[in-house]
Amino acid sequence: MEYSTLIGEIAKAHLNYIDVAKALGITRDTLRYKLEGKRPFTIDEAYKVRDIFFPNMTIEKLFSR
Repeated sequence: MEYSTLIGEIAKAHLNYIDVAKALGITRDTLRYKLEGKRPFTIDEAYKVRDIFFPNMTIEKLFSR
């Protein structure tokens, strides 16, 4: 199951997957797998995405499926 809220927020913020992947220290393909629910996000990755790109959102909202 994909992270549709996070995918939507990335699009609304006009970010690309490469920017988000670089912030996490992973490849774009790995990020895609995580967004598609094929690989899990770590807690540290979730907080990093929220803190860097979406500081006004809660983790629960941003990573809801």
